[in-house]
Amino acid sequence: MHSFLQSRAWEELQRQEKRHVWRIRDMLIIRHPTLLGAYLYAPHPHFRDEAHERLFFQDVSVHARREGALFLRIDPFDELRTKPQYQLVPAPALQPSHTVIIPLNRTDAELLSAMHPKMRYNIRLAARAGVVVREEDASDNNLTLFFELLARTARRNHFSLHPHNYYKALARTQNEEFANRLFFAYWRDMPLAAALINFYTPSQRATYLHGASSGEERQLMAPHLLHWEIMGCARARGFHFYDLWGTDEQRWPGLTRFKKSFGGEVKTYPQSVNIIYRPLRFRIYQNARALVQKIHGASSLFH
Repeated sequence: MHSFLQSRAWEELQRQEKRHVWRIRDMLIIRHPTLLGAYLYAPHPHFRDEAHERLFFQDVSVHARREGALFLRIDPFDELRTKPQYQLVPAPALQPSHTVIIPLNRTDAELLSAMHPKMRYNIRLAARAGVVVREEDASDNNLTLFFELLARTARRNHFSLHPHNYYKALARTQNEEFANRLFFAYWRDMPLAAALINFYTPSQRATYLHGASSGEERQLMAPHLLHWEIMGCARARGFHFYDLWGTDEQRWPGLTRFKKSFGGEVKTYPQSVNIIYRPLRFRIYQNARALVQKIHGASSLFH
């Protein structure tokens, strides 16, 4: 199964973000700059077999030396089967390490029965209360509304956002096999919750990329109905899976509990790794990153 993170559309989005990208053995590689030099990044590469993986490592090492890259970071989609010639160390993942994936080849009754009883109750409560879910286009007005909901959510939960133009580019990127779509949950025409969903045909998977809520009328349980309707929409389009994209019991206990309440399979991706091409500069990078995080917290300059 292929990840949307290796798609041509995702490659184009990286270009729009002014990042250098390459295809090596058909796997997408993205250059990430830092204050101490750049590194290369492979998000969820899917190798056909061990020989393909081995050739990828050989070719990317040549490319890394040519680019002066410190290391290659891989968030693996599957377990790596070969050992590169360079030092390999565990690394923090840039993509979610754990997620919940809901199979959609079921009836409504089967999907509901797999959920936590409280989730079933809240979905029905929201529907009875008159919450309505609509798929919307990526117009300027809808994108502004989505960003406003994101901003409210970020303030409540103390996390940072991408710039507005990032979400605009994301929502408007689509081709015959890749589309990102906006969904809103309304009550009396008041937007209470929203989600940006990726539909990627090669994997038959819909993925919950970003979500937000107003924080108002929480008793109406709008986010619960929002995801239920998204699941129905994905199934109607012929998709087989709904990926809730990211759980973490330590960092996001409430969000993790919410996602697990939908049922589905808890998926854990293999350990992310760095393949180090310049050991001395990598140690300097690691020490500088640790110092910056100690003083200021996580920094995008030292991912």
